[in-house]
Amino acid sequence: MSWDRMAKHKSVGGLGFQNFRDYNIAMLGKQSWRFIVNPNSLVSRLYRAKYFASTDFINSKLGHSPSFVWRSISEAKQLLLDGTRWCIGNGRNIQIVGQPWLMGDENPFISTVSPAIKKKTVDALFCTERKMWDEEIVKDIFNPRDQECIFSTTLNEEDGVYWRLEDNGEYSVKSAFNLLQTKKGVWSADNRDCIWRSLWKIKAPQNI
Repeated sequence: MSWDRMAKHKSVGGLGFQNFRDYNIAMLGKQSWRFIVNPNSLVSRLYRAKYFASTDFINSKLGHSPSFVWRSISEAKQLLLDGTRWCIGNGRNIQIVGQPWLMGDENPFISTVSPAIKKKTVDALFCTERKMWDEEIVKDIFNPRDQECIFSTTLNEEDGVYWRLEDNGEYSVKSAFNLLQTKKGVWSADNRDCIWRSLWKIKAPQNI
């Protein structure tokens, strides 16, 4: 049996073995998550000063002559982008462009290109006197897809970041690993086959 087959989830005919490289990336994602939720920690400030002084971790680049640790952490950044979302409060801490704040799992980033929103924060899209979307501004600037996503994005008490795959909003290595496997098509819970589920429930000796 090939490794790809062995790494598939049991519910779709595999053996459920873990891919160690993907598991390591999920572990590195834990440190990347700390850069986002705790930007004022000593480690975060050290890495920010060296690698992303003029931006945030999400928009950081690998840079020239990166250390082995930074190169490894950067490998996990795409995983963070896939699972991390901003919740909108006052909108003052979230850039309109380049931050994953739109509702929906597919693409949480603004796709409209306009100088009017460059380096602007989300609160620029609110009404002047009330914390609600300014329909006139949104419809004037954004394409139809972005308009729909913006109007469907709920407003909360304060800005914050959450991991969309956990009910408590906190990053977990397990859900991050499962996300990697789902994206690769080898660990999907959406295509579960009742035949395979029944097969794994058979009471038989382990070696069989």
